[in-house]
Amino acid sequence: MCSTRSYSPEYKPAWLRAAQSDRSLVCNFASCIEPYQLRNSIATKKQQSILCGAPIRDEASLTRRATWPLFGIALFTVIFRFLARSRLLEGPGFGWDDWTILIAFGLLVAASGLLDQSLGKDTWMLEPQHITDVLYMFFVLEFVYIGILVITKISILLLYLRIFPSTVSTWFRVTIWIVIGLCSAYCMAMWFSILFECDPIGYNWTRWDGEHKGNCINARALIYSSSTINIVLDLMVFFLPFPKLMKLEVSGRKKVGICLTFVLGLFITICSAVRLQYLVRWGDSKNPTWDYNPIAIWSAVEGNVSIICCCLPAMAGPIKKALQKTRRRTFSYVEFPESTQSSYGIGKDVKPHSQPADGSEAPDMQRRLHISAVYGDSVVFHRMEQEEKWQKKLRMPSNSYPHGVYTETW
Repeated sequence: MCSTRSYSPEYKPAWLRAAQSDRSLVCNFASCIEPYQLRNSIATKKQQSILCGAPIRDEASLTRRATWPLFGIALFTVIFRFLARSRLLEGPGFGWDDWTILIAFGLLVAASGLLDQSLGKDTWMLEPQHITDVLYMFFVLEFVYIGILVITKISILLLYLRIFPSTVSTWFRVTIWIVIGLCSAYCMAMWFSILFECDPIGYNWTRWDGEHKGNCINARALIYSSSTINIVLDLMVFFLPFPKLMKLEVSGRKKVGICLTFVLGLFITICSAVRLQYLVRWGDSKNPTWDYNPIAIWSAVEGNVSIICCCLPAMAGPIKKALQKTRRRTFSYVEFPESTQSSYGIGKDVKPHSQPADGSEAPDMQRRLHISAVYGDSVVFHRMEQEEKWQKKLRMPSNSYPHGVYTETW
């Protein structure tokens, strides 16, 4: 018969004392012992593993290799974004979408520091107090993780508000604010659920030893519901601007480039789906410091990728501008009214390049051009219905505009 009794470090049973003369005897008992139930059994399992020559598993280095390179890329994109936006470098200035991404990056720094602990090791190879500390760290990491994901979503939505002014679509902006509200409500609900998942709260990081009493809600139900809502919000955020983007009067190649810039954000959703398959172990694991490591890795990957995807639109303009200078291409720039220049730091008065064929004066361009986005050096225009009529007067093809509209980012 197998015994599930736990032994204190001071007491060595006969079978353990016999290990010095017969190692196989100890190893044959390996499957009979449940070393995770009580704090004292940790020492027993550790001694058993050493005597039996069991491999010491340590994936802490894997966690660092998977997360820190991505953190470096995220840091680079954030710095690049703020340099491109800075007025000191002739950028358009900072907006709320920039400040929110800075907050998210601050949380990412905290999460990266928390991850660099003892996850990735077997529970019985750690000291009991160290196990409790690691699980407490993981508990805090849940709040940070949710904060990063939600704030990056809000940053992207605030970018949409910058790109699409009220002159383009009032209802579209109202929809954006509604989605921002949904993201905020999701964040609050998740924080509340995680905080009161167990009663008492400290049972979240002490239940592993079997010595503390408490109750927890159905962790799997919380995991599946929260992950589903998060994925739905991701899809809403990234597909929300597609109808507007497809209406841009730019070439098909540029439309594809614009859409791909936003579609890259779907990789965040893929990370969420992969992370979900590891979350099913949450709460019921007998070896939490080992089983929770993949969850931590994919959480870090998802957080870093979220930051990177949020910064991609800001990087597109300066990168393309540098490539254009390298290739020595010549472009025609539209000139803006002084009111636009004072608001965004660019342009002069609008001057049409030609007159209608019947000799009449061309309509005032300022009434028919609406700046919908100024991000770096990029400017995207939306025209009123009179534009098509004016093109017919000018007898010009639909893809050629007399004022030389130029969209640099895309």
